[in-house]
Amino acid sequence: MVDRELLGEVGKLLLLSLILSVAIKYGGPYLHLPPTPLTAGLLVGGPLLIALAILAWAERRAGMPN
Repeated sequence: MVDRELLGEVGKLLLLSLILSVAIKYGGPYLHLPPTPLTAGLLVGGPLLIALAILAWAERRAGMPN
């Protein structure tokens, strides 16, 4: 069974991901970043790695005894 606290963490993560996606979509042209595969990889991979780290941390935290 999934813990309610973990669902709350996932919800926050999804909201932050949505905000970041909108910021990149509409703020991207103002950042003047060069359109290279490395830049694209960092913009996609960076938040993905952060999201995976947060989910792993939340799962470990939910599994710990009080």
